[in-house]
Amino acid sequence: MSLLKQRLTICKEIVPYVDKYKLQWVVLLVLKVCQKVPILIQPLIFKFFIDSVITMKNIKYLYIVILLYLCLFLLETLLKVGHRIIDNILFNKITRDLRKLLWEKYMYMPNRKYHDYDKSDLVQRLNLDIDMVKFFLIGEVFDYITAVISIFVSLCFILSLEWHIAIVTYLLIPLSLFFAYRYKGKLEELSEKDRLQRDKMGEKVQDIPNNWKEVKANQLEKAEINFFDSILNRLLSVRKEKEEYLFKKTIVLGIKGQLIDSLTIYIVGGLLHFLIGIPVGAVIACVNYYDNILNDFNDIVEMNSNLEWVKPSITRVIEILKMEAESTVSLQKIKKDIYEYEVCNLCYSYGDSSKDILNNFNIKIKNGDKILIDGPSGKGKSTLMKLLAGELECQKGDILYKGVSIRCLPDIELYKFIRKIDNEVYFMNITIREYMQMAKRDINDDEITQACNMVNLWEDIKEIAPMLDDKIGENGSKLSGGQRQKLALARLFVNNNKTLLLDEAFSAIDVKDKKEILNKILARYKNESIICVSHDNEIKSMFHTKINIQ
Repeated sequence: MSLLKQRLTICKEIVPYVDKYKLQWVVLLVLKVCQKVPILIQPLIFKFFIDSVITMKNIKYLYIVILLYLCLFLLETLLKVGHRIIDNILFNKITRDLRKLLWEKYMYMPNRKYHDYDKSDLVQRLNLDIDMVKFFLIGEVFDYITAVISIFVSLCFILSLEWHIAIVTYLLIPLSLFFAYRYKGKLEELSEKDRLQRDKMGEKVQDIPNNWKEVKANQLEKAEINFFDSILNRLLSVRKEKEEYLFKKTIVLGIKGQLIDSLTIYIVGGLLHFLIGIPVGAVIACVNYYDNILNDFNDIVEMNSNLEWVKPSITRVIEILKMEAESTVSLQKIKKDIYEYEVCNLCYSYGDSSKDILNNFNIKIKNGDKILIDGPSGKGKSTLMKLLAGELECQKGDILYKGVSIRCLPDIELYKFIRKIDNEVYFMNITIREYMQMAKRDINDDEITQACNMVNLWEDIKEIAPMLDDKIGENGSKLSGGQRQKLALARLFVNNNKTLLLDEAFSAIDVKDKKEILNKILARYKNESIICVSHDNEIKSMFHTKINIQ
């Protein structure tokens, strides 16, 4: 009963996200159940054949039996084809919709929440875990309901055919269940080991891009190969043990079900045939129905084991889907003249450190201020910039942006006003034109040229991507460090930001270009606020207002 409740609970959580397919769900379930009709009717036809054709030697009934079997075969084929068509259409749509919903949650997830998740974990939720939802809906819902209905109908048919044999059958079923569930615990344990090893292998594959430079630099290729080989060996070992156990289970249950149980029913049926004259066809039909019951019970036991296997994946998908949307405070509605930023009693520390990197920090920045954040390395300058940009969440104290707590502002609203550039800008593998279009959708080539000229990048671009349509490589790998920073800064000349946060944004740019580019930015954003972190004396000299963090 607990497993049934778990299925119902999971269904209640999934259905709201796919409830627009209610009609298809009903049609598919009806087709799935109807596929059992030919299987359940066949023993009755076989009984009719034994009793009417063979026992009574009435050959004319043979044509009826043949016709009935042909009709059942045609019905079964049509039901399978219809079920397969609707199944493919429905579950492909469901997995597509769930992936889209999950992707939307990722896109609107607050920037600071990404720190709670590993990248490979988010990818797995979008791929494998969604597939597990599909597996659950097909196997753990549709197949489960069909098996339960089939067992109930088979028990009713046995009772209607011969109640004496029905009593024997009902006594044998608990024994069969005992043998079937005897193997359940061990199989669940082996399935969990299999899942853990697969997860380890997936994590290792996901880590390759992050660790590749370290592996090459330290000549750890052979060690990595050996480590991956050990994971594969453990996985194969678990799967071998699982296959051997499944084989043992199949042999034992086969002997018990097909030999002992069936032989018992045949013996009892034979005795009843001689003692009270029950039809031979009824005995054979009851054995067939009992075999159907055993097969359905074995399917249910396997589905119960699979439920424990797929449940973690479904829980992980639902966790993201149920993530609450951010608040919808709009800065556009704020009219009064207030501070750009008010940092109030801000405290922040990393990890388990008892020492705050920022401790009761307070500043006020007016609209249009040009501020340099100065101080020794490791004192929290970059941390402060991340807090101001909403990338980190205040642990104590608060930050007000235009009079509104930054906690209450969704990223999508905050980033309409703020643009943060640091020394390591991440680039997707897109073209320069596409990168600039992210700042202004309808930007033309002349505007791109002008923006790139403002940061002294156009001459380089003509050599790298003469038509602006060559991809710049993953994380801008075709560009140098200085060119990547210049490209990020070029977008400032097509944006209409209200606040710029520049955290070592000029660190990789040549000395001769730094001052010129910053002068152009200061001119472009003369009425907006600029907060800058830099260790470069040339940059520092251009800011008259400094806030020192000690």
